[in-house]
Amino acid sequence: MASNTGVRTIAATVAASLVCLGATVAVAQGDNGYTNLQVLDPDIPREQLGMAMLQNTLGLGLPRRQREGCLFCHVGDMDQPVDEWDFASDEKETKLKARAMMAMVMDINGDHLAQLVHRIDDTYSVSCVTCHAGRTDPRPLPDVLRETHAADGIEATVGKYRELRNRHFGAGAYDFRPAVLVRLANGLAQSGAWDDALALARLNEEVHPGDTTAASARMSMQVARQIDEQGVAVALDYFDRERGKEAAGVVDHSILDGLGWDIYRQERVDEALQIFRRNLQLYPAEYIPNESLGDALWFSDDKPGGIAVFESWVEQNPGNDMGRRRLLNMREELP
Repeated sequence: MASNTGVRTIAATVAASLVCLGATVAVAQGDNGYTNLQVLDPDIPREQLGMAMLQNTLGLGLPRRQREGCLFCHVGDMDQPVDEWDFASDEKETKLKARAMMAMVMDINGDHLAQLVHRIDDTYSVSCVTCHAGRTDPRPLPDVLRETHAADGIEATVGKYRELRNRHFGAGAYDFRPAVLVRLANGLAQSGAWDDALALARLNEEVHPGDTTAASARMSMQVARQIDEQGVAVALDYFDRERGKEAAGVVDHSILDGLGWDIYRQERVDEALQIFRRNLQLYPAEYIPNESLGDALWFSDDKPGGIAVFESWVEQNPGNDMGRRRLLNMREELP
């Protein structure tokens, strides 16, 4: 997508030699130049039009070989000579979309960016690649995978992820960091689709071997499933058994702490306290399990119990400023 630029009439035969994807280019009759240019200046010079089309091709990641990418928007056939293609036709929906997108980009660059103050680079402008990043579908990876799952299920979703990762990894087109699949898997888990959620969690571990974020998320999901299906007591025993089987760094106090607050926000206070107490039992030397149990007791109106947790922590760790300040605040808030 390019800005509206200069004027110059060019011969019809030039159109056939240009990389033509995405713009509203057409071959005219006789020596009248291009026709049906509704966004770009109809008198745009040859070099500028060629660069605009090239930017569109690269921005959408379309093939440049023998102008094949042109056919994404324009009417023709690779078995036909290029000079027989109908560039003026508006038959393809993609051409109409490209026209609207090019007008949008011109508005952004010409009107909106120009109004910003203290820009890092006053010469910078947006283009096709800004959103498309080398792909025809500009949607972020989570949106693509959610739609695939809704339409075709988990196997298709896993397949789509592999396909996109194999094609685009390292190109900046999609965010393939572990947290993306973690969020998707958590969304499925919240809807009760545990098998599908765990399938994504395991895929995440597979494509990010040794990454503790992916492994911890999978372990957390397994415990959450136990809570949902078997209850807190069974889930805590499961966690206690399984944590020793995991690689170093995968399991720590953060797993039960996060699950505890998830349960607490559902107003299942007794179950949350059960989780926090087990976490403190397993990780007594860590501050967070102490803080979470103390705060949960305090917020659930067991203020003496909350204070007692912090008193015990400060007694054992007198140099810990966070615990000491929290204890002082609690005492000041008492009636």
